[in-house]
Amino acid sequence: MKSTYKLLPAAMLSLAACSTPADDDIQPATRTVTVNLVPQTRTTIGYEGSDVSHLEWCDGDNIAYATDIAGDTFRKAIVSANAFKAEIPSNATSDNTIVALWPVAENVGKTLAEATVSLAAESTQTGEKSGFDGSLLPMYARAEIVDGNIDAEYCTMASVVRFAVKNGSQPGEVLKSVTLATDQNIVGSFHVDPTSDKGFAFSGESNSVTANITAPEGKIATLDEGETRYAYAVVPKGSYTGVTVTVRTDLDTYVFPDGAMDLSREDRALWRVELDLTASTQLPPEQYFTRISSADEITDDGTYLIVTAEAPYYTPGAPSKSDISYLTHEPVTVTDKGILKDESTLIFAWNIHKDPATGAYEFYSPYNEKYIRVPNSSSRNYAHIYLRPESTYKDPGGDYLFNIDPGSGTTIAHRNTQENTEMSGAGLKFYSSGSTKMFCVCRTVCGDAAHDVDIYKLRD
Repeated sequence: MKSTYKLLPAAMLSLAACSTPADDDIQPATRTVTVNLVPQTRTTIGYEGSDVSHLEWCDGDNIAYATDIAGDTFRKAIVSANAFKAEIPSNATSDNTIVALWPVAENVGKTLAEATVSLAAESTQTGEKSGFDGSLLPMYARAEIVDGNIDAEYCTMASVVRFAVKNGSQPGEVLKSVTLATDQNIVGSFHVDPTSDKGFAFSGESNSVTANITAPEGKIATLDEGETRYAYAVVPKGSYTGVTVTVRTDLDTYVFPDGAMDLSREDRALWRVELDLTASTQLPPEQYFTRISSADEITDDGTYLIVTAEAPYYTPGAPSKSDISYLTHEPVTVTDKGILKDESTLIFAWNIHKDPATGAYEFYSPYNEKYIRVPNSSSRNYAHIYLRPESTYKDPGGDYLFNIDPGSGTTIAHRNTQENTEMSGAGLKFYSSGSTKMFCVCRTVCGDAAHDVDIYKLRD
């Protein structure tokens, strides 16, 4: 579904929550100048009756400043009455400029070339219209050093998108987060760039930003009829394609896919987007693989992963469908919820079928359309695991059945069909010794190089 985002510009941006002055002493310098902040911008939101916003400074806001004189570094100043006192080198003239940055971040003591301000990939917000944290929006000012007071006009280095979320699907539904993702990078950092007309440039690192919603104490960010909750995203000014907005609540996930946004106007800082959840695409709930505790949990219609029992977590890799060599290893992420089902994890998934004659189990890879097979003997302390098609996996000279006991030290044990052979009872392990890392069946003499595995089952 093609999404068109209605962007409603505000004349100027309002932010939220003044910063608190630190106790650090401002570095001394040889000449003091007063820098006026024009227009009278600020770091709190002030909405007027028509929902027009404007920028104003708060007394007590901290800013960082430095001149372009060689060796000068950023100092911290405190805003009072829309101005701040700056200590600058005594040899500064009208040929020099002063640069001021908001927020201060980690820039004190850095030169112009070293200074950066970042855009956050994730933030916590209240869900209220006034719940924007002004420190999320970087601002920049550059002015010529003149005799007397210096007028420094700030500009916002990025745009703010305010999402207004409404119309949950069920009474009492609570907004949890809003994520904006685009084809282009929107998270990264700005650095001072004297060669740029703007005076700064952006270096991108990732393409999504998330606002997590935590309502103030005593309140709940519900989306009942007539209620609107707000989330803010700060992104560089520019035009964006492949825009997807994902809204998560305590009950559902809603997606507004395949959109575009033009946030390139330099005279606009705040853009408003309405998200009516009744017009979204609802995603099915996330599914996770979790560890089984008993072989009784294994069913023919289940989907499973073989995973190392301890971090770092690996699962047997999946060779190409034409490759019948032994299995490698691939990293997986295990969280408190388990392992998230997605396209990548399903590549490594198995069906486990119980053999009624022996009570043992065989492993089938739907992605590779092949079965696990191991040899009856090996010249090493371990034997490779192979993938074989249905036509050959039961051939003599190897075995394809395993005993499974999640309660034992060896969850999966090779059930060798030849009695008293060297590999009889060898366990399926993750073998790690030096540069050799793989899933295989190990005899007990493998020692510390052999690591236990668990079986995870996909849950509804």
